Amino acid sequence: MDKLLLTIPEACHVLGIGRSHLYALLGKQLPVVRIGRSVRVHTDDVRRFAQEQRLGPPRAGKGRD
Repeated sequence: MDKLLLTIPEACHVLGIGRSHLYALLGKQLPVVRIGRSVRVHTDDVRRFAQEQRLGPPRAGKGRD
């Protein structure tokens, strides 16, 4: 069975961000799952967040030639 919940260090690793950046996102852009005193992030929420951060294809513009 795949993991459903990630620890803070695991979520940081998956997203490629630091701990303080992740804590800034928790509760605002990433929902938190609390199990007792432990904080976890659901893998579906991590995937959704990463997908929302994707930029569209580069736009053709006036290049500097």
